[in-house]
Amino acid sequence: MRRTGAASPFLKTRRSRASARASISRRASAAAAARNFFGRCVGLGDSFTLSIAAVPYYRNGAIALRDVKVDSPGRDGLYIRRVRAAIADSLTRQFAYNVSADAKRILEQKLDPLYNQELRRFNVTGIRIAQDSILVGLDFQLAVK
Repeated sequence: MRRTGAASPFLKTRRSRASARASISRRASAAAAARNFFGRCVGLGDSFTLSIAAVPYYRNGAIALRDVKVDSPGRDGLYIRRVRAAIADSLTRQFAYNVSADAKRILEQKLDPLYNQELRRFNVTGIRIAQDSILVGLDFQLAVK
């Protein structure tokens, strides 16, 4: 039985957007409940590929996503539209990578008993989308005592 969820996500970048592709599959039991009407599968048994594009930005210590667009190339239907809307809404409202907390943890890690590091200031100055990566510009002040 296969669980609902994204399988083998793939990330790429394009201009000012980060893009990802993932396949969505429903459980085998749900697929059995789907019905064939006029040559189309109708029900909870749909399996389809999603294409997700979003613009990353820095907010309140975290990298978040805005202008999220979710598409399902070549596939449409009530269930698929609802999944696309839910994913777009969830990524816009709930996704946040707390980069400032990770920077603090990494930069203040005690490497030598004679010295202490203290992250006094941290800011993301910009996020750029390159051909094969997402570049994050940082401005921080680290005090070593």
